[in-house]
Amino acid sequence: RYDMAKRKAKAASPTSTFKSRFDRERLKTLNGYMVRGKSLADALIEEFNESAPKLVFQIVASAQIGDIRAVTEKATAVKSLCANLGLTTLSETLGAIE
Repeated sequence: RYDMAKRKAKAASPTSTFKSRFDRERLKTLNGYMVRGKSLADALIEEFNESAPKLVFQIVASAQIGDIRAVTEKATAVKSLCANLGLTTLSETLGAIE
């Protein structure tokens, strides 16, 4: 289970660093691969920008009507998008929603 108090304490911690929330090395690695004429990083960022806002809206809408199955499915999809890009904190948060 997700412990919100622990999460807030970690977020407020002075030892929290940008690196813990974003994996720069992942992005560097993704930049080394090409897909459809662009770097894999660019392709994944494009997919994230197109899909994530819609999915987050669907998570909220599903939660409001109590559709836990849809919340879980959409949270999993956004979590995967985040994990692919090295957005570790956001991915972990979405994992807790799952």
